[in-house]
Amino acid sequence: MAGFFEGMELFNNRMGIQNQQDVLQSFSLNRRVMDQLDFDITYVSVGNMRDTLKYQNAAIRIHPDEEFRQLKDHPVYITVLSPTEYRLEINDEVNVSRVMQFGETYKDEKFNFSVTLVDPGGLNKKYYVVFNDRDKLANHYREKLEIELNDRQAGSIFYLSSSGKNARQEADYINKLMEMFILMDLEEKNQVAVNTIDFIDNQLVGIIDSLNMAEKALQDFQSTNQLANLSREGGIIFTRLERFQSEKVELSVASKYFEYLENYMSGRSTHKDVIAPSAIGISDPLLNSLIGQVNQLHAERNKLEFSVQENNPRIRQLDHLIENVTATLLENVRSMREANNIALEDVEARLAGTAAEINKLPRIERHLLNIERRFSLSNDLYTYLMEKRAEASIARAASISDSRIIDRTRYTEAEIVSPRKTRNYAIGLLFGLGFPFLIIVLAEFFNHKIPDKTYLEKHTRVNIIGNIVSNKLDTELPTKDFPKSAITESFRSLRTNIMYLVPHKETKVISFTSTVGGEGKTFCAANFATILAKSGKKTLLLGLDLRKPKNSLLMNRNGRGISTFLVGQYSESEIVEKSEIENLDVVSAGAIPPNPAELLQLEKMDEFINRMKEKYEYIVLDNAPAGLVTDAFVVSRFADMTILLVRQDYSNRNVLEFINELHNKKEIKNLGILLNDVKASGSYGYGYGYGYGNGNGNGYYEGEQGVSYLKKLKKSFKT
Repeated sequence: MAGFFEGMELFNNRMGIQNQQDVLQSFSLNRRVMDQLDFDITYVSVGNMRDTLKYQNAAIRIHPDEEFRQLKDHPVYITVLSPTEYRLEINDEVNVSRVMQFGETYKDEKFNFSVTLVDPGGLNKKYYVVFNDRDKLANHYREKLEIELNDRQAGSIFYLSSSGKNARQEADYINKLMEMFILMDLEEKNQVAVNTIDFIDNQLVGIIDSLNMAEKALQDFQSTNQLANLSREGGIIFTRLERFQSEKVELSVASKYFEYLENYMSGRSTHKDVIAPSAIGISDPLLNSLIGQVNQLHAERNKLEFSVQENNPRIRQLDHLIENVTATLLENVRSMREANNIALEDVEARLAGTAAEINKLPRIERHLLNIERRFSLSNDLYTYLMEKRAEASIARAASISDSRIIDRTRYTEAEIVSPRKTRNYAIGLLFGLGFPFLIIVLAEFFNHKIPDKTYLEKHTRVNIIGNIVSNKLDTELPTKDFPKSAITESFRSLRTNIMYLVPHKETKVISFTSTVGGEGKTFCAANFATILAKSGKKTLLLGLDLRKPKNSLLMNRNGRGISTFLVGQYSESEIVEKSEIENLDVVSAGAIPPNPAELLQLEKMDEFINRMKEKYEYIVLDNAPAGLVTDAFVVSRFADMTILLVRQDYSNRNVLEFINELHNKKEIKNLGILLNDVKASGSYGYGYGYGYGNGNGNGYYEGEQGVSYLKKLKKSFKT
């Protein structure tokens, strides 16, 4: 059992500690702290690199009109121009910029203040000041207050800390917070004594007047009748009368207290700091115990309100206990009040008997006795109340707080919380080097596209016969519309390379294909055919992508083409059409057939190609993607060279496995790779690395060096 009660005591102690911590972080306490500190105006020195918060050491001082409500949280800029002048700037809602004299009052609808220069060293410096709202300051400081608890069975210690931009200001806040916390604890403890003194002072108001009147009446009577003392019999009666009056005084004060207590407990929802009966001479143990319980329960409830909600079970339990103790207290007060009234009636009866004895005395002595009785009654009551008031004042003065300050905060011992230079340098170095490296690694890891020619050369043995730069022009035939453009030059380079790579034949058949759609084979085939025709070569562009033909400026849209020819719907002369480009004829793919691969395998297709070879120097085939369908493999029997399109930053890197497999199995003869949509570097020449007499990214060379390179490339194709 001892261990159980010890544990309960420890639990209650911790609950009390938690309550104290909540009080320290409460708005009401922090609001009182703000009233005691000079935090109403914030001074900030404007610097080139960073601003500096000033506290008690700013070169200027603002003197606001205390009765004027200044605009809060709005910066007011002040630039010190000379020992007598400054520039005032207020932006946004006010829009003020003027030169003012120090000491001159500035007033408008938002502000009313004057400025003085307290440090001549502040010349040519710029500040901004902000008028703060105390409620917001209280919330700001209580939210950043940190409380660390060193909890031991012998006692509990709070370590308070706060962070800010000025160490002296934060130290002043912590010190003032501790002072006000102790003061509030004392005020709460002294509230019973204060209430007692107020109660006695209210009773003394009428008694002092009665005492003064009785004293004056006694003096006047003695002066008029030359009677200073009572007779022996009168003295005996007066002594008895004083004793009865003294009893009546005590009973009357007790009656007023019972009346106060009953009204106080019945008419309030919260019964806090009730006057103890012992403070006015009532020594009933039960009544003292009940009032002590009520005060203690209310004190515990008030502290809990800082940390829990109103519907908390502990709050409801305390409310129930307070209600029960209050009911018991009221019942006890009514019982004691009745007993007190009976005793008061008895004393008044004895006073009445004594008054009958007074009537037997001589008239003058009887009159003197009555005056002295009134004086004695008022004097006894006054003396009694003054004694109780002195006792309450002594108790108030002797009260000490349960908390004390062990060590005050010293701003000289403040530590820099932020910025931490070593840590910041380390983080900066980590992010400066590691983060870009991580981005590069992740970008490379998640990038599945072919980035450039170097990557192609590294991952495939198939020869790269050229690069086609990215088409930035608003046309599908830049070789026709912009003959001097960089992309046209790249097609000329491709034409030159193929002239040396394809075996010497009267007619050369060049097939364009790709691994997937969207890599630009139709675009390249059309422009390559155009560049051949413009060089004077009799050229035929033949669309053989029968599954998904793509119309270009060179292809017709009338439904006639190679597919309709192969099924016998149109004749050869009907499908071969002249283009607007000299030396270039075009045969479109035609309508989409149900069996494109079978059509391309017909002997009629071979006969058509052979007849075209008799008429043209170049036949350019626009095939279906080789990575999707077999059409390109079927058509490869006609081609002297097959150009497989790969598009930069579009084609997947996995297609290189497919290309290497084609190269290894020799399924397509004389295979070459054309890298399309290359982003121009703009280093020199035409903007894509082109230079006369030097190598370029397109494999294009001029002069003897170019011939030597192309012969070497041709030899590698034969191998």
